[in-house]
Amino acid sequence: VDSEIDDTITRLTYIYENGMSQVQAPIWRIYGVEKIIAQELEIIKRAKNSINMRIGFLLEGEGEALIKAFKELPRGVPIKILATPECYIDGEKLEIIKMFEEAKLDNLEIIETDIKFVKIVIRDGKELFRTIVKFTGEEKSILPETSVGVQNRYEDICQNFDERFLNQFNKMKTKKSKKNKGNK
Repeated sequence: VDSEIDDTITRLTYIYENGMSQVQAPIWRIYGVEKIIAQELEIIKRAKNSINMRIGFLLEGEGEALIKAFKELPRGVPIKILATPECYIDGEKLEIIKMFEEAKLDNLEIIETDIKFVKIVIRDGKELFRTIVKFTGEEKSILPETSVGVQNRYEDICQNFDERFLNQFNKMKTKKSKKNKGNK
């Protein structure tokens, strides 16, 4: 019994210190830019089969952190990204697709799409992390202090999101290759 109490105290301390509020296991909310980025990186590190992402925006320093984490993954883990070309952080333009293309990762495929305001990381079809944030102004600059991450480990939900992502990714890839063949 004492060890169970100790385990519970340790777990509650971890949740409290990391700004995580447990809604209903296995779903957690995470607040704060650094904590959100740290959680994404933890999820990526656990990847064995795939990382699929929708990137409609990035938080400050997040692109570089993701690229570094991607480089540490085994080369056999494919990374597929659907991304908007750019976003604005506090009025500063950030070129998302260019940043990932310049990283020259051979296991990374990135396709341009218009999905502003959405960011999702799906690991192995088993874990999903979605970040939402408020935007302001004409260029829809993100307000980092409003960011909230939601981590989900319900396998059925994660698998469903993963399948939908792959269907969309493959459709866009086919469309892109047909368009490129037509331009030759």
